[in-house]
Amino acid sequence: MAQSPLINKRITGKPIATRTQKWQDDGHQETHANIRTQEFIVDLSSPSSIEDWLSLPELRPPHVASAIDKGSIYQVDAVGLLVVTVKSCKRKRVRPVMVTNGKCLLPTAEIKFGDETQHCRLPPDFSNWVVECMALNREGLNRLPGKVEFGILNGHAFGEFR
Repeated sequence: MAQSPLINKRITGKPIATRTQKWQDDGHQETHANIRTQEFIVDLSSPSSIEDWLSLPELRPPHVASAIDKGSIYQVDAVGLLVVTVKSCKRKRVRPVMVTNGKCLLPTAEIKFGDETQHCRLPPDFSNWVVECMALNREGLNRLPGKVEFGILNGHAFGEFR
């Protein structure tokens, strides 16, 4: 299985997005995009396959009864998306929320627990939120690292910056 080279640049003062690509034997490509601030960091702990994504600990946000109730608040250092084929999602029985051009977008986050940062998978319902974070990053409005409240209200996942 050939792997494309990772871009390894150091950029100071700008939020940027990193991207790695991995070619599978069946010719399908899986991509992981990860946003960070201040510098380009190659993170080898990022999942490169749906199996890697499934092996990450899953963040399980609480269900909240109303908009005034609080979800769980975490220090989030970075968010990312693993892009895999719809075929891979079906094979592993993962129901993605976002499918674009025959690809599934599976969200991840680097979350600080005490003094340790852990790479976690987010439920697929948070794909839209991660895409919004990446769009903000591209516009220079990155809020990460920062505190984020995660929850599920009326069946809809939400992430709000605190």
